Amino acid sequence: DIVVGSPIANRLPAETEALIGMFVNTLAMRTQVDGEQTFTDLLGQVRQNALAAYAHQDVPLAQLLNSLTIERDISYSPLFQVLFALQNFPEIPAINLPDVQLQPLNHAPETVQVDLMLDIQQVAGAWQCHWNYNRDLFAPETIERMATLFNALLSAVIAQPDLKLAHLPVLEADKLASAAEIAQFARWNATDRPFPATMAVAQVFEQQVERDPTATALVFAGERLSYAELNTQANQLAHELIARGESAESIIPIYLTRSFGLIIAMLAINKIGAAYLPLDSNMPAERIRHMLNDCAAEIVITDSTLAAQLPTTAIELVLLDPNWQQTVDTPSHNLPPASADNIAYVMYTSGSTGQPKGVRVTQQGITRLVKNTNFMTFSPTDRFLQFGATAFDASTWEIWGALLNGAALYLYPAIPLDLALLAQFIEAQQITSIFLTAGLFHQIVDHHLASLHSLRYLLAGGDVVSVAHVERVRQSLPNTTIINGYGPTENTTFTACYCVPKTGDLGASLSIGRPIANTKIYILDPQLRPVAIGVTGQLYTSGAGLARGYLNRPDLTAKHFIDNPFSNDGSKLYATGDLARFR
Repeated sequence: DIVVGSPIANRLPAETEALIGMFVNTLAMRTQVDGEQTFTDLLGQVRQNALAAYAHQDVPLAQLLNSLTIERDISYSPLFQVLFALQNFPEIPAINLPDVQLQPLNHAPETVQVDLMLDIQQVAGAWQCHWNYNRDLFAPETIERMATLFNALLSAVIAQPDLKLAHLPVLEADKLASAAEIAQFARWNATDRPFPATMAVAQVFEQQVERDPTATALVFAGERLSYAELNTQANQLAHELIARGESAESIIPIYLTRSFGLIIAMLAINKIGAAYLPLDSNMPAERIRHMLNDCAAEIVITDSTLAAQLPTTAIELVLLDPNWQQTVDTPSHNLPPASADNIAYVMYTSGSTGQPKGVRVTQQGITRLVKNTNFMTFSPTDRFLQFGATAFDASTWEIWGALLNGAALYLYPAIPLDLALLAQFIEAQQITSIFLTAGLFHQIVDHHLASLHSLRYLLAGGDVVSVAHVERVRQSLPNTTIINGYGPTENTTFTACYCVPKTGDLGASLSIGRPIANTKIYILDPQLRPVAIGVTGQLYTSGAGLARGYLNRPDLTAKHFIDNPFSNDGSKLYATGDLARFR
């Protein structure tokens, strides 16, 4: 269902022909296109629609818009965003005046009324096409390609007017990637890098313990916990969980605010090959009840204060109150290693389109995210900020990016958000690595940019990141690397990252970059064929970060995690549902 605007002279009465003035009105031409109809059929349909519109050309567009319940937005034209103008007035005859030379002025407009306008005029027996477009939305090469396609399309329909629209060669083949482009995609997808793919999360962490046991692992409320102390307490809790009947592939909910206990619980659960399920105290009780029932939890790790807020269930509680380790009589030595293929955590999506569904992320997905990756470097001297809700998958990068690389993880106090306090915390603790949602990134840049000088890496994502704000950071913090991170929960936090260059034009919108290490990206048409550069398709992804599907939802898993047609190793592709294009 397509609506295109088209200006018309609006001079039906004969007496208006000689009048000087602006009578032009814009008609909204609506066409419903069916791929099964022929071009001849479509042409007849458009002709009828045009004649019907001409019959009402004296109805002002503004009056039409006022009578329609269309949501208005100042960022784009209502009803239609594309304009087609056929300039069919006769050529202006030569005008000869004594001692005066006249010639037409070819004026190229510098502003646009709509996103895209095609102006066609017959000159000397040929049709001239002028493309007027919004440079914030289209690159010049995109318009050049569009013009080439349009010319090819006209040639195709002239040659085969009775061919079905869906079978027009220009609509089919020209959107598909060429052999050269497919080769380019393969180069972009050559992201394989060595990482501990066969090691469980706890194994990688225990290597850090052996390397520097006294190094600071956690900092919270003025207290510190070393790598050795964190490992010991996690081992104690892990043995306690085993004593309570938990084992590999169990799902164990955690209902704790930011604290040492929260990280201890996550590590302990992964040590036995089980999966943690983070519950947020701000979640509605019904959502928590659904998650507890869906995962068939037998225990919940919480504390005495929060336990009272949990929905009433028969689930056993493990309380991590202060000095909890003194109440358990369990060993503190390391456990036999879990498998890298074990589920590390279950994270429920927002459920904005229905009942929330649990995504099962493996331990290998975590190590792929933070070990020997290509979008940033990790150092034992780094200070990561754990600020995001643990039910939000950016926390995976925050927590394990620090603990699997020997860095310190600073836990932000469990208090309501105060932008000034957050900025003070970052500056006072000399934080080096943070992730902020796009909205929070914009706010802190607007009001507290001077507090971010300690940062080595500033990651933002979750929504569109403003180029203007990125530019301000780039100018003010030359030692900070800005990264635009993109990725669904189903591919372990990040699928692609764009490391903003220190100099150069960023364009009208920020790219999501290229796939991160051990990850592949495909942009495909509905038939799972790679589309050409500049052509929009659905983004699919594969690689070591791919989740094991949805908990108790085999139907959705089969729908979104499909067999990978580009590999014969039995791997899967995840259909993100997001539209993207290579550029």
